Amino acid sequence: MNPTKFYSDAIEYWNGIEPSVNGMLGGLGTGRIPQVDAIASRTFLRRLDYRLKKIESLIAADCGAGIGRVTESVLLKVASHVDIVEPVEKFVSQARTNLQDKPCSFICTGLQNWAPEKNRYGLIWNQWCLSHLTDDDLVAYLLSCSESLCEHGVICIKENVSSFTESFDEQDSSVTRTDDSFRKIFQRANLVIIAESLQHGFPDELYPVKMFALVPKPSK
Repeated sequence: MNPTKFYSDAIEYWNGIEPSVNGMLGGLGTGRIPQVDAIASRTFLRRLDYRLKKIESLIAADCGAGIGRVTESVLLKVASHVDIVEPVEKFVSQARTNLQDKPCSFICTGLQNWAPEKNRYGLIWNQWCLSHLTDDDLVAYLLSCSESLCEHGVICIKENVSSFTESFDEQDSSVTRTDDSFRKIFQRANLVIIAESLQHGFPDELYPVKMFALVPKPSK
């Protein structure tokens, strides 16, 4: 795989998608999927209250944020401020409009290039975006995220999971990983899983979607 082409093809694809909820969700944004998705994410985060509620003025990062759908429906329920991190300029522009009265900052960059501030975040949320990173860049990205967590902070990942083998989608230049692939990557990034859950209520024809909560492996 040529990483340069892998990343440029993905940006080219998303530049052709309308900056709307329907666009972000591949045509599934007009039904019940956005609400079912948000409810499950908020429920998952409540399992982490024992950590997150210890953080005063929690700052979250919404990575691969698109137009800010998850920030608005999930993250601002638990965070005092959200940093929107998104590589597609028109999505960032739409997010600014959607969240203009909300406590948000906007960073237009690819996750493979993002250099988060150390010890800044209580929550780093990644949803339907890590398939656009190569394995090596994903490990490097997670290591960087780990260093940017404050005390009690958590990295959350919500992604499609392939049941059998990794699957490359040429249309949007993405890789759908298996559960085992994710676990090996987490291990390489010195992260441990403290909670995980399967998304329910999505159409059967879609990939299974899993949520993981990760924290840095304790030093011995």
